[in-house]
Amino acid sequence: MTDPILRHDCDRALCRLSEGDTEALDVLYRRLGRRAYLMALSILRDPHAAEDVMQDTFLRLSQNGAKGYTPGTDPVAYVLTAARNLALTALSRRARELPSEIAEDATPHLSERESEPMSALPVLDALDTEERQIVLLRLEYRMKHRDIAALLGISTAACEKKYSRAAAKMRAFYRDKHVTKSPKRGE
Repeated sequence: MTDPILRHDCDRALCRLSEGDTEALDVLYRRLGRRAYLMALSILRDPHAAEDVMQDTFLRLSQNGAKGYTPGTDPVAYVLTAARNLALTALSRRARELPSEIAEDATPHLSERESEPMSALPVLDALDTEERQIVLLRLEYRMKHRDIAALLGISTAACEKKYSRAAAKMRAFYRDKHVTKSPKRGE
């Protein structure tokens, strides 16, 4: 579950935003901007595109006054779902605009972005988009599987299974990457 203080602050900010208080957007941005960015980055794997999506998320919140948000529900999930949907739209648009060979070359590898914390780990290249999202939300934000499942629109069991598979892929990545061959006897 998300931090209760964070939920309370963001819930109040979304309510204030729906009443026309534009200063509430600053609270949301400070509290959830990084999370929205990481959500977008986990999908797009491009820091510049993720930054654009994060900014677009808060711009849209500002423009629509948080219409659709029900006070007392999960404000973090509301904002992250908006960021996720915008990132998926951007990914779809990018796929339509670029031929597949160019699109593959245009996507930077995570290892090139060392300034990012967990999202920059090269091991995340071994995961698919949904697995990356689950791992980042679980480890970076300590969200429970049921909350991640609700955010991603999958069952809790599916979330747990995908997390388990992602962990196995990550272990295999490090095992394969860091296994040193010991010399044979007599060498």
